[in-house]
Amino acid sequence: MAKILISYRQSDTSAQGSVIQDLLVQHFGGEMVALDQPAAVALDAESRLGGDDALVVLIGATWLTRESGGNPLDDEDDPVAGLLRSAMARQVMILPVLVNDTEMPAVEQLGPFSSLTFLTPHIFSDRETGAEGASVDSLIGSIEEHWTKRNFKWRPDRGIDDKNWQLLTNAIEDGRVVPILGSGLSPDVVALRARLAQKWAREYGYEIPEGLRSEALDTTGSDTALVDGWAKEFARVFQYVTVEWDRYEPYKWFRDGLLELAPTDFEDERNPYNVLAGLPIPLFLTTNQASHLELALQTKLRDHKSLHYRRPRMTDVTYEHAPPLNDPSYIPTKVEPVVYHLYGSLEDQDPTRMTLSEDDYLSFLYGVANERTTLPKSITKALGDNKQLLILGFEWNDLAFRTLLRGLLPLIGMGIDKQTSVAVQLEASADSSMIDYVQRYFDRFNFNVYLGKPQEFTEDLVERLESART
Repeated sequence: MAKILISYRQSDTSAQGSVIQDLLVQHFGGEMVALDQPAAVALDAESRLGGDDALVVLIGATWLTRESGGNPLDDEDDPVAGLLRSAMARQVMILPVLVNDTEMPAVEQLGPFSSLTFLTPHIFSDRETGAEGASVDSLIGSIEEHWTKRNFKWRPDRGIDDKNWQLLTNAIEDGRVVPILGSGLSPDVVALRARLAQKWAREYGYEIPEGLRSEALDTTGSDTALVDGWAKEFARVFQYVTVEWDRYEPYKWFRDGLLELAPTDFEDERNPYNVLAGLPIPLFLTTNQASHLELALQTKLRDHKSLHYRRPRMTDVTYEHAPPLNDPSYIPTKVEPVVYHLYGSLEDQDPTRMTLSEDDYLSFLYGVANERTTLPKSITKALGDNKQLLILGFEWNDLAFRTLLRGLLPLIGMGIDKQTSVAVQLEASADSSMIDYVQRYFDRFNFNVYLGKPQEFTEDLVERLESART
């Protein structure tokens, strides 16, 4: 049953009611929010409201008027009045929302509901911005504060049901989960890619896409769309610079940039790297050339090995993995996990072995197709039967991720339990059509899709693990 009920008059705020419902659903999930039907009889109100619920009352310019005249709140059969009576009797939280510059009705106009004037009303306006620019952030904050006081815990619909959560937590405890981590887990690396892409594009005459032509690039978090846009453009800009300027220098510049990054706070228990480093996982795969995960493991005082794949050159006839990866009897363990960098590492003395440009990604796929790119036997063995993948820190349309997905799964073979593997992707607030598309995309690989940010996923994961352990 819905915990948030939206009351409105069809002749007054019908359009705004639908917009507010959509915005609340994006945050709380479809099962938590309901739009009251104006034709509902007042007697049914009691069956739809409980102590933990929230009643959102939309008040527009004609909320207190009706065609037959008089105040509709005086009518015992008025649905709005019925909901208000039930809410007050059950001590349900009432949230008045003034729509498009409407003023709060006077005490004498509200009659038995005059106590509404003591509540701080929320303001909602779509007159200037339209539905796209409307916000219900203050409303969401009040509802969450109310639920916290009531000790009511809610979980938004993230796309993974309780059964698959249980399968995932069981697999983690058994050491059967292999995380594949992207640079999206590291905002500092994303910002570095964005800064370098914009800088090089301007210095070397790269044709800047129309959506990225803003003069300023704020990597502190205020303009995430622009930062993400330049970060996604990085591989193309990198390719351009290696052709127009120098084949080697851009790799060195990128490695130098990684080395100059400020230290990450791995004491923060909410940091996804910190959460992952504390799990009993033997093998981590990452496309991030930086050493964030290794530093997080050090914070947890866990011994580990940091190893990386060296992308073969087109001139390489054979390729040998370094010890201990060339030993097929070597197996990563929970006691001494392995961090394996799939796209190279800043620790490599030859930075051109890193996978950064468009050609580098194509070379990775070329190597897969021609069996020149193979994971070490020790890694493929560790990926053995009935393992689950946890893909975290990528966007579905990211070149690095799509190359990895197309290249890595054939290398791994059939040992992965893809039915219970998880890919953390779009936020739950994303457009519904985009969510449907991404879910269909991952259905082709039989992956479950978690809708949310990496930190939201790791917070949910910690809660699920703690619940399973008690």
